[in-house]
Amino acid sequence: MIPAKRRFDVVRFMVVVVVCVLFPPWPDAVGDVTNEDVSEFVHEHVALAENILHSTSCIAGLRAKSCQQRLEKLVDRVLNFHQLTLVATRGLKLEEPTEKFAVRFRAMLVQQWKSYLTGEPHVGLSVLAVTDQSARLQVTRGTSVSVLEFAIIHDGRRFWIQDITYNGPSLANTYRPQFARSLAQDGWVGLLRKVSQAAER
Repeated sequence: MIPAKRRFDVVRFMVVVVVCVLFPPWPDAVGDVTNEDVSEFVHEHVALAENILHSTSCIAGLRAKSCQQRLEKLVDRVLNFHQLTLVATRGLKLEEPTEKFAVRFRAMLVQQWKSYLTGEPHVGLSVLAVTDQSARLQVTRGTSVSVLEFAIIHDGRRFWIQDITYNGPSLANTYRPQFARSLAQDGWVGLLRKVSQAAER
């Protein structure tokens, strides 16, 4: 006969296992973020991200090593560049307000913003509008101003970029085969340059 204390230990272990299965204390998958992560980013970094995207006056703040690392760490966890998806995680549900999606989309741009200023200083990028269905960005090269628009689609679980419109004509059919490869290899800077070249041809 099993001693009472041993039976209690077994039952307690089984309860812990069941609770962990039903309510896992770990993230659902690599890259998931929690509400605490989102809250921290929103309160501490969204103002910095906005300033970086809309002017060069705050770029010194991004050069601060700790700030840069925290931004990039969170961006890497939230976004999956190689799959062209913006993963809807446990902390960022589709039914949540558009502002949170806007924050997530802007964060994606922050990671590459340094390259615009250091690699090609005369190139500027600003966010014109971000909704749960589209995003419009303005790209400035010297006196040339262009508008890049993405149609953002979701299937109830994740976001992805379905279409690209550059100054009016859609490039989805002619450019999409190169889209994922360019984004994975070159990041947003290289992608925008290639989109620009394709639009000019």
